[in-house]
Amino acid sequence: MLAFRQRRIEQLGLQAEPPFALLVALYVNEHWEPYLTSTRLTQLAWVGMSSTLRWIDKLLAEGLIEHSDDPEDLRKIKVSLSALGRAKLDALFQDHPEGGESEP
Repeated sequence: MLAFRQRRIEQLGLQAEPPFALLVALYVNEHWEPYLTSTRLTQLAWVGMSSTLRWIDKLLAEGLIEHSDDPEDLRKIKVSLSALGRAKLDALFQDHPEGGESEP
């Protein structure tokens, strides 16, 4: 698990857990929900709303996610992985399927 965490830090540049949880929530749910509202993302990642909003700004700046306004409700934003974010998570999980190898 420590090796996986180190690879995660190297590939994504994220040492904190909340942004990784947000990215994984977007990644895992992408097939069913191509975007998530900040509220839904908060629920799926088990991260507080203030942390979610703060990390959304950071992840946007890093180019790992994208966002747009929800045309049905302008108070909401729609968040999705960027191509860069998806590629980095694909590489991370491809190198380390199911969270790691077990030790004897």
